[in-house]
Amino acid sequence: MTTQNNINYSRIAEAIEHIKLNFKEQPNLDDIARKVHLSPFHFQL
Repeated sequence: MTTQNNINYSRIAEAIEHIKLNFKEQPNLDDIARKVHLSPFHFQL
């Protein structure tokens, strides 16, 4: 895996962990993106 792929994987893993830990508060896309230092655009398809 390349360095960038490792960074991307880590960010996604961190986002998933944040969702799992905070699911009762229903974090929105902006909250999750902020947590992993990305813009919400990066989570949209």
